[in-house]
Amino acid sequence: MRWFIFAVTLLIFSTFFIIDVQAYSWWNTNWKIRRPIEVSTNYNLTDYQVKITFINTTKLYQEGKIDKLCRAIRFTNYNPSTDTETLIPHWNQTPCNITGGNTTFWVKGNFSDRGGVQIYVYYNNTTYAPDVSSFNNTFTKEFNVTATGVRDLTLKAEWHFDENDGDNVYDSSGNGNTGVIVGVGQGVTWSGSDGGFWDTRTDVKFSYGNSLNFTNGSGYIKVPHSESLNISKNLTIEMWAKGNSSGPTIYNYNYNNYLHSPQMQVVGRKIHYVWIGRDSNGFNQIFTGVYNISKNQFSTQQRTFTQYWKAEPRMQVVGNKIYYVWYEKDGNQYIIKTATLNLENNEFTQSPRRSTSNKIRSVRLQVVGNIIHYAWIEECGNDWCIYVANTTLDGSGWSPQSKHSSDNNIYDLDMQAMGNYIYYVWRPPVSESIDAVIARLDTQSGRFNILSNIENGYVSAYREPKMHVFDDKLYFIAWESGEDKIHILEYNIPNGPWSSYEIFDGDVSSGDYMSPDMQVVGNKVYVIFTNATKTYVGITHVGSLQYIHLQEVGSCGYYRCFDPLIQVVGSKIYYSWNIGNTRDTCQNMKIAESDSNIISKEDSYGIGTSYILLQATGENQISPFIDGGLTELLYKKQTPLTTAMELQPILTICFHLTHGNILPSHMMARV
Repeated sequence: MRWFIFAVTLLIFSTFFIIDVQAYSWWNTNWKIRRPIEVSTNYNLTDYQVKITFINTTKLYQEGKIDKLCRAIRFTNYNPSTDTETLIPHWNQTPCNITGGNTTFWVKGNFSDRGGVQIYVYYNNTTYAPDVSSFNNTFTKEFNVTATGVRDLTLKAEWHFDENDGDNVYDSSGNGNTGVIVGVGQGVTWSGSDGGFWDTRTDVKFSYGNSLNFTNGSGYIKVPHSESLNISKNLTIEMWAKGNSSGPTIYNYNYNNYLHSPQMQVVGRKIHYVWIGRDSNGFNQIFTGVYNISKNQFSTQQRTFTQYWKAEPRMQVVGNKIYYVWYEKDGNQYIIKTATLNLENNEFTQSPRRSTSNKIRSVRLQVVGNIIHYAWIEECGNDWCIYVANTTLDGSGWSPQSKHSSDNNIYDLDMQAMGNYIYYVWRPPVSESIDAVIARLDTQSGRFNILSNIENGYVSAYREPKMHVFDDKLYFIAWESGEDKIHILEYNIPNGPWSSYEIFDGDVSSGDYMSPDMQVVGNKVYVIFTNATKTYVGITHVGSLQYIHLQEVGSCGYYRCFDPLIQVVGSKIYYSWNIGNTRDTCQNMKIAESDSNIISKEDSYGIGTSYILLQATGENQISPFIDGGLTELLYKKQTPLTTAMELQPILTICFHLTHGNILPSHMMARV
């Protein structure tokens, strides 16, 4: 069985890092230095490819421990039971980097669920050593026989997709699982192949002949049931494929003014924004803008003109109107204001709603039907309270009520209405043992309940949580500031339990904000966050949040990235982020549009013109990993099943593209 790994920092079942330990074995005394690599996995894996990205070959070259071509680097499998090592194949995916950074290596070895040190990397050879880097030795192209020439009975099907014409896709495993193209000409066509190049490496090929081109049509490949497909245990699926999309289109908006706390909503081919800007006198003001995607035009307008300090605007587009809320500060007075923008005549109407000497933060709103629900955090005596209010769309009916009080401070409120309930999440002070609080308001009875206090045992709380309620689960993404990590949490409504998944371990400096955002659409969870000078977008799945396709989508160069936003509309993802020296000095915004199944131009699922290898192993993990958006592998018994391992004796396998284009040149399944 095998498992495909995107990068060392994004391993799903396996984690790899260099440590210093003392062992007694030594593979070859001509190599004077070795370093251990620890492997942790839930499976016993044979001939399993691992991507290693953390070896700093520049430093090793400068210290005279490797040559400029990395020829003498070797990798071994370590067996602690026998204290022995075995040389294993490796391949340098990138040229030996001796001018600044690391070199990417792939190795093929056997790994067990015992964990611990399972790989050694050797260097500093004292004699001549030839270059043994080999793509062909590291990546298996044919699976129907083992290295000793014996037929591999674990292989259930292997399709090369190189027939060039006709309706059949033949199985090379010996099991006769021939596929039939259903709906010829409806999104499945034969296409010329370049041999399956790996990224920009035209010297390595995985397959020959033709490939199948899947587009958004209704056609698919059907593999009828056979006894060899009566699979009731862990299964590995592998595909060598490339995508035909060019990736996201990124627009650059130079505002040349203060740009803080933006919010956005996509409607049609327009993106509506609100943010805090500064007027010519340096006072904070509410600005609105609309970005016309088709024309690549951004129009803005200043909406307020008072000298009061303004913060945290929120908005929602409903029909031909946009509803807003923010708060202002006039001396010691805090003022909540709401506003309405008529999109037909550009009329902007403000209404002061609450004026108090109590401190206010985190004002929020959501429109449901003809009601606008509001919530905010307010100081109440020596405590801090969660306040709520609502109005009709015409603005009548404002009546604030305190629903919860705490003798500790409260920060970063978020809310979402669903049915007769409004759900809330916020964080307590960093010094508290509670990392986040989940609460719910019954809009019929007015009852407000704390559903759960999230305690992960971290020193720092979850900062800037963003939530989404989907079916009977509440999801939120947050930044664990003390460790610079991004977590996704899943809470089963109403009584738990909850689960937390770390999806990113970053490295930010003082003054940086990771500020994650998220949206749940169908069975997919889309996330965005920043890490110092980079912005990342990821796609994961409901029920499999620990398995995420994460990719850098933008760099802020010498500046920092702030305030990322994301929204999925139909088959498109829209996202944006600010750029500046600090969060308070941003004057530039990046706006991106891409297919909802594609999140980057580089090193993602078949992006661009290169083939890459997709692999998945396990029980519930197959469906999320094959369905990175480019293609879905559906297991059917009359209708699609919910997880890969709901396999039945009567089984049909379908290869069916649901989004985008993909060119598979090879596919196999084994147990």
